[in-house]
Amino acid sequence: MPDHVPDPPARPAGRRASAWRMIFTFADDDVQLLSQEHVVMTLPPSEDLGEMRGVGVWAEVRRADGAVLDRRQVTDQLRRDVEAFFDDPERPIRRIPQTRRQGAFTVVVPDHPSGDHVVMVAGEAEEAAEGTGRVRRRDMARFPFPAGTDGGDQS
Repeated sequence: MPDHVPDPPARPAGRRASAWRMIFTFADDDVQLLSQEHVVMTLPPSEDLGEMRGVGVWAEVRRADGAVLDRRQVTDQLRRDVEAFFDDPERPIRRIPQTRRQGAFTVVVPDHPSGDHVVMVAGEAEEAAEGTGRVRRRDMARFPFPAGTDGGDQS
């Protein structure tokens, strides 16, 4: 697993950071980049870059050597099940497995000066028989930033 890198120094007040707005399509676990646009906006801080906890999908900005610079949770559209409502008072809400998942989603990630690419990462629960309660990471897809971008701030 790649080492993570500390967050970059805080930006001066009043300056906005550049970012990438990335639109993806997916069919089951096949994630494709539809478009990416360089934008100037303020983003919330990255999620914890330590060990992944919980099940879900994240977009990670990584350096060329694989070190994680930023992590953002991706929408629940990639879930393997859907919430369904029933008239049964004992179990009014249930999770139903999806046989086919498809759609589109948008992720905005910082244009980190050291960022080389974005990886969609699935956090999947390890088998219950192992009894660890840990999450296994699985890289789903990798998308390079366009060549010739300079990263960092645009003011």
